[in-house]
Amino acid sequence: MTTSVKPADSAHRLRQHGVRSTPFRRALLQVLGESSVALTQAQLIQMLGHDTDRVTLYRNLRSLMQAGILHEINAGTTNPCYALCPPVCDATEHQHRHIHFRCDACGATHCVDSLEPPWPVLPTGYRVRDWKLTAEGLCKTCSKSQK
Repeated sequence: MTTSVKPADSAHRLRQHGVRSTPFRRALLQVLGESSVALTQAQLIQMLGHDTDRVTLYRNLRSLMQAGILHEINAGTTNPCYALCPPVCDATEHQHRHIHFRCDACGATHCVDSLEPPWPVLPTGYRVRDWKLTAEGLCKTCSKSQK
């Protein structure tokens, strides 16, 4: 999904997108950058520390999504997941086009960057800002364990 994000990289990325670099935001980007799967708010709170304020987390997730640093994944669950965007995304357009895969067994949501789905062709006058495609089944780890 993503590669590890160092604190200095997080600060640079925040500044690059015109977002104030705070210790909380740098820690949030680092946690997301080190994860191999998209993370829910509950998982983020656990990884950032139980004293993390839910409202602060929610507001920062919204700000970082609006800036084009994160994307939200609604993979058929009531709890959305969050993952880092590639550096090409910005506040006006999310330029990553990949499949989100949700595992039926472990519940993890993966960004499958190796598969780029075809971009939808819409009637004249429509302009796509973002497009999401979700697949469901068994991830590599769970399919191996169910043989």
